[in-house]
Amino acid sequence: MQSDIVVYDLTVSKIWCTMCSNKIKSSFEGQKGILYVQVNVMAERVIISFNQLIITLNQIKQILEQNHFFIVGQPRLINTDSNQLRRCQFFFPNSNFPQQDLNLIKDNLRQQYQGGLGEIQEENFIYNKQQGQLMMIQYQPLLISGQQIKSNIESFINEKQPIIHKNRSFFVYNALLEKFKKKEGYIEIITYRKFILAIILSVQFLLFCSIMPHIDYYNPFLSYPHEESIFSVYLIVIFFMTSFTLIIFGTPIYRNAYQLFFKYKMFNMDTLLTLGSLAAFSMSLFLIIVYTIEGNQNQEEKMNQAMQLERIMNIIHDLESAGLILTVITIGKYFEGKAKQTILDMQNQIFPQDQLLKTPNVLKVQVKNQDYDINVQENCDISLLEKGDLIILEKGMKLLLDGVIVKGTVVVIDSICYGQDDRFSGSLGTRLKSGADILEGSCIFQIEQVIESSMLFQIAEQLNLAQSERESKDLGISAMLQQLSQRFVLGVICVSLLVFFVWTFLIGFEIVEIDEYCVWCFPFERSISILVASCPCALGLAVPSVVIITLNLALRSGILIKKNTIFELISKVNCIIFDKTGTLFTKVDHIESFTLLSKNQTEICLKNNDQTVMKVKQFQKSLIMSDPIDTKRELQIQEGQIQSNLKFNQTLSVQDLWSIIGVLEKDFHHPIATLLFKESIQRQIGKQSTFVLTDQPKLQKNGIIGNVTRTTDKTQFKCLIGNLFHLTDNEAILEDYIIKKCQYLERKGKTVIIMTIDSIPEVILCLDNKTNLRPEAKAVITYLREKLNKTVYILSGDSKKTVQSVGEYLGIPSIYQYAEIDAEGKKFILKELSKQKQEVMMIGDGLNDILSLQEASIGVAINAKSQLNLMASDVIILNENLWSIVSLINLMKTALKVIYINLIWAFAYNLFMAPIAAGVFYGQGLTISPMISSASMSLSSIIVVLISNCMKFIKFDPSLSYSITKIHKYRLHEESNLTLDSYLEVDNTQQSVRKESEKTNQ
Repeated sequence: MQSDIVVYDLTVSKIWCTMCSNKIKSSFEGQKGILYVQVNVMAERVIISFNQLIITLNQIKQILEQNHFFIVGQPRLINTDSNQLRRCQFFFPNSNFPQQDLNLIKDNLRQQYQGGLGEIQEENFIYNKQQGQLMMIQYQPLLISGQQIKSNIESFINEKQPIIHKNRSFFVYNALLEKFKKKEGYIEIITYRKFILAIILSVQFLLFCSIMPHIDYYNPFLSYPHEESIFSVYLIVIFFMTSFTLIIFGTPIYRNAYQLFFKYKMFNMDTLLTLGSLAAFSMSLFLIIVYTIEGNQNQEEKMNQAMQLERIMNIIHDLESAGLILTVITIGKYFEGKAKQTILDMQNQIFPQDQLLKTPNVLKVQVKNQDYDINVQENCDISLLEKGDLIILEKGMKLLLDGVIVKGTVVVIDSICYGQDDRFSGSLGTRLKSGADILEGSCIFQIEQVIESSMLFQIAEQLNLAQSERESKDLGISAMLQQLSQRFVLGVICVSLLVFFVWTFLIGFEIVEIDEYCVWCFPFERSISILVASCPCALGLAVPSVVIITLNLALRSGILIKKNTIFELISKVNCIIFDKTGTLFTKVDHIESFTLLSKNQTEICLKNNDQTVMKVKQFQKSLIMSDPIDTKRELQIQEGQIQSNLKFNQTLSVQDLWSIIGVLEKDFHHPIATLLFKESIQRQIGKQSTFVLTDQPKLQKNGIIGNVTRTTDKTQFKCLIGNLFHLTDNEAILEDYIIKKCQYLERKGKTVIIMTIDSIPEVILCLDNKTNLRPEAKAVITYLREKLNKTVYILSGDSKKTVQSVGEYLGIPSIYQYAEIDAEGKKFILKELSKQKQEVMMIGDGLNDILSLQEASIGVAINAKSQLNLMASDVIILNENLWSIVSLINLMKTALKVIYINLIWAFAYNLFMAPIAAGVFYGQGLTISPMISSASMSLSSIIVVLISNCMKFIKFDPSLSYSITKIHKYRLHEESNLTLDSYLEVDNTQQSVRKESEKTNQ
């Protein structure tokens, strides 16, 4: 059932500054059904959540349009509720499909897919410069697919060719990919045509009003044709030129300022420009009326040319100010927009349009058998693919979905999701994330996450959310600026009025002698200069410009920052806590031992210099503890034998057991599940599985539970896969020797996984996760402690001995080491540190550290292999390199410094320009005209954006320059010495061939 609460991502034009953001938010305040509104000023996007039973998307569009904001492109639904229906969209050009034809298509779909379709909506839309109807179809993906809907529409059109228009082309509309398309033209602030027109008018104003009057040769032409009248051709031309400028460039500004004040009682830069330009124009009209009246009253007195010319120039000077204020601001806004665009281009480099859009269609295949021999293949839009579909990946493709390779080998590079430029080989069982580039080879790829749920689009979504201003209200600097911006413009207006009255008083009582064309124009000029010189936009851009650059720089380095609240928080962090498993240590990459209890055999898999050594030994049923990989004969001799009373399933072979493991673990993304699934696939190459899921397996706290059916005889098996706690909770039958051996192995730091069939344990899997300390771990912790003066903790559920050994090697004092604690214990420790007024950064693997990640001041997940990471953490380290923690801290510190520099510049500019514009230094000959004031206002905003862009040249990754001995792979325990006579050799030819193939590809 579809939720009534929805979230939409809207691209909205004409969002220029924080005042525009405030205007949008104010327009939705008090509206019933609106839950929250977020505005991303730099990207011109609005994220809005609302109850669609109370207010509709069309009503929201109308509210925006009433405030002169317009939605660009198709609104995108970003709800992440997995129970929702999927939606496909098709564009039908009006020229090809009249409304009656669309009605026929909809009726046919409802008839063909009764119960499988949800709501079908239509709206007027422009796509590929064509007018048409966008049809949005909701459907249940478990019943039908988007490709089936498309095929049905095509077949229906072909069958009804006499009725429906002969030109039958329609298009699949992919709203997600459309988000990555660059906008045509620069519609965000100023169009190119207006920019050129503003330059032409500015040149004309300067030429006719500032240059010509100072050349004696042109003086007769200035008062032509009547020297005794002010209405010369010259004045009339300038008057109409100014009027044209006010209409073209001033009307949008005046309308916005009027609506902002009378509807929302707010002020912004448009308010200052409106007052400045209209005051200058009104002054010129006032002078025309006054001089005309004076001329009519003194017709008998013939004025000389100099006096008449002086009057004309008084009027021209005000007309010039009124026009140039608007044209110079327009030019400045254009360059400001271009400077802002360089910031947004950083995101385009991270999500490059040419690459993301180069694979909108793929080859979808149907296979004959479980060897994945292709039977049928067809071209399919990626937005119409469903979970479980098979597609072909080939050289040159950009992967836009998440999934697993089921056949073939490819060479891949993934710099988007993981920030790494290293090539790696993907073969059977390898999971690939969206954003990966296929460099070589080809394979059949099974989809596990559709496009809207893929990692690439989840990252893009989180980046957009982080750039929005919903989080900024908690950021101290932004909160201060939002309050200041509300009062800044009002303060400028008050100062402007004060300057006008002061100068009027000084001139009226002849305290100051003014040497200008028009003495009484001078107070107006000073007042106007104050209005147009003061710049609220510089303050408004000081924080957002830095935030967006920082987020993009971080993402290019493999760091996804979800919340911009950490900009100030990170400088206060004094404690950094590392989880051990999965954070300081990499995930286990192989299964150390596989014990088949029914035959008392243990298969050993050891890594030695990247070579895999496979052995088999007898599994001793004994209460005397030993490690399965221990090869000492005396231990085997000493072990007392016991008789097991378990009735194992003798109908299941080793291949059957691995097939069941693969079927159950396939849809789970925990690292252990991924490892087991990949191992299952590799052990069944060329073999057909005879097991299918009876129902969907369930993920519990310590494992999974599910039912499978053997296709050959329809026998059902109830299966458990997990640790001892999982089996105990689900009442599995466990004998003492199994429990004690598993507990012994766990105390040695190993991960033990048991699989039961119908409550009887059949398989014990042993994973050694102690031997893979990240090579950079010691250097990073040393840097954090010595260079950044941070207190470093280590938390782990492992034994005290293991944690002590790790802590001692890494240089972490024993008082900061915590062992044998669960998720609740970690959360408790963070709460205690918080009570001690400590600001804590928690770094975990995001899988079993969710509680502590949420409790910490800043939660950092060290991988992006689970959507839980995206929800629980504030920062995600996509490249899984611990140096990124240091880079994050350094980057945030640099960003905060740049924010302060921007603010200092913005405040210093206004403090410096205000007295000059007010005429405080007039006696020293230092004053500026309104034109110069408007130019300086635009320049101040441009400088803020340029300062922010300088961050791109700052190095914040110390890993290349920090002088510490390179740390090689560290093992807590030495590898056991192998003795060949303790094992039975196992044929591992197939795996060896696979290894050689991988080396060849690399």
